[in-house]
Amino acid sequence: MSDSNSFTYSSGDSLSQELSGGILWLTLMRPDRKNALNWEMLSGIIGAIEKASNDDSVRTIVITGGVGESFCSGVDLSNMATGDDFLGAHNSRGGLVRLFRAMWECPRPIVAEVDGYALAGGFGLASACDIVIASDEAHFGLPEVGVGVWPFIISVPLLRVANPRLVLEMMMTGRRIDANEALAKGFVNFVYPRPFLRDEVRRLTDNLASRSLATLALGKSSFYNLLAGGSQLELSYLHSMLGLINQTEDAREGIDAFLNRRPPAWKDR
Repeated sequence: MSDSNSFTYSSGDSLSQELSGGILWLTLMRPDRKNALNWEMLSGIIGAIEKASNDDSVRTIVITGGVGESFCSGVDLSNMATGDDFLGAHNSRGGLVRLFRAMWECPRPIVAEVDGYALAGGFGLASACDIVIASDEAHFGLPEVGVGVWPFIISVPLLRVANPRLVLEMMMTGRRIDANEALAKGFVNFVYPRPFLRDEVRRLTDNLASRSLATLALGKSSFYNLLAGGSQLELSYLHSMLGLINQTEDAREGIDAFLNRRPPAWKDR
């Protein structure tokens, strides 16, 4: 057994970490940006999950944007528009790869509490969780094509939970779906009215917390090993493709147009 006194969970400006009753609550805290992920948030979530993986006082992890707020609108595009050199930008974009690997290797159950928007990388983040509970006000979508990029890395968690033809259609069109369609198509496990969302999440986490850590750890590991196939190699390949597409003129134009609130002028190269 681990010594729980050796583990501390510290909150930052953009990520709250609170351990209460065996549940580690990781709350995204950039509501003004609809909880768009920056590198501080990504590294904070990864660090907390890796720590919790070795902390027996943590029974379950919940990732949330807070009830009444957006879950996550994806990776903050202003980070992708900075003047980093190619290698530095490529390594930064690998944050989601490292996060998904940490989540799937974590022996603790990870629950997504989704309200508001779960878009792009935020949709992928929810899909990478073991169980997803959404409010009836939640919406899901893949808008990347509208800014000239492609949701390469989140393809892996999305294809693990939903029909490939549906995933491809959403990627190609940028279409958004509501919580009920997400439930019907397998993206989420449960949908509840917003006022009852937190109570239902607590009900689920109480159930999970009552289970054997050893059983859950071995069961989760075997489940994802059977499901994965070549997913670890796929993540590395998709990371390289993400770096490649961000060198196209249309990707740079799309991101700039998004940040400056204007229609993109595609050059098709």
